[in-house]
Amino acid sequence: MRAPRLITTASVLVMALASTDYSIHTNLSVSLPLEYTSAPTGEIVKENTELRILCVGDSITVGDGSSDWDGYRGELKALLSESNELFFAGDQQRGTLPDGYFAAWGGQTIQYMDEHVGPPLEQRPNIILLHAGTNDMSARPERSVQGNDPTGAANRLGVLIDQMAKACPDAVIIVAIIISSCDEERRERESEFQSLIPGVVKERIDTGKHVLVADFTTITGDYLRKDCIHPNNNGYKEMGRYWYDFLTQVPKSWIQAPIGGDPEQPERGPLVGPPTDPDDEDHKDGAGSFGTQLGFLTGLASMVVFWHTVF
Repeated sequence: MRAPRLITTASVLVMALASTDYSIHTNLSVSLPLEYTSAPTGEIVKENTELRILCVGDSITVGDGSSDWDGYRGELKALLSESNELFFAGDQQRGTLPDGYFAAWGGQTIQYMDEHVGPPLEQRPNIILLHAGTNDMSARPERSVQGNDPTGAANRLGVLIDQMAKACPDAVIIVAIIISSCDEERRERESEFQSLIPGVVKERIDTGKHVLVADFTTITGDYLRKDCIHPNNNGYKEMGRYWYDFLTQVPKSWIQAPIGGDPEQPERGPLVGPPTDPDDEDHKDGAGSFGTQLGFLTGLASMVVFWHTVF
């Protein structure tokens, strides 16, 4: 059950900006961008076909700020696992899911993703979920390393999509019109970037690539943390519901069985890690009680060893 929505100033700002028309015209059987339709749980995305999903992005894809570090992947897995065979591809991991791998790097830009996504693509996912560009819109030059011009970011997004389509021609790539920030300083740039994403995708569709664009701008500000950028726990659940909903809308003829067997992945490290941006107090809180519990359990284990040694 969804938490009740509280209408806040941030929520009103994001809701007002979500009224933009992002429609593009293609010869596909689905309307674009994909919009959230409240698809029922238990939908089969493609009969007798494993979904090998690669989640690509920045700290929002990592799950920065979610109390269990599972981000949207936890809800997405819960919704898909009822009726679908599921495997998360990727070479990065964090959170409590035993198979919660991904290809995302906190604090990084689209170009960084383009430079580092190669090895995960070799795992041959048949579904790629891409949410990218949040850091490219930052006013902090150490974050938006290539600059925060929306047109430049959109061009880099196209290059990233092309690399994915070349490496995984059998995959369906769903590109997010990224979640809207409630930070007024970045809104003009971000809004322009969001408006360019459908056109970037259309160019690829017109050349025969299996790329779709999906609208996340209707996720309202009450689903964001205090930093006005990252989702809160309910926000990540909402993102998971959106991704699930969009997957149910993909033309079934596009979804092919993944190439080869499920790949071996790096051995899991710690379940949780430090927040992506340790200088951000909001992110420090974002590690949630889970990080505190981990510290407590570590200390408790040390006490047990000490007690056993002495007595």
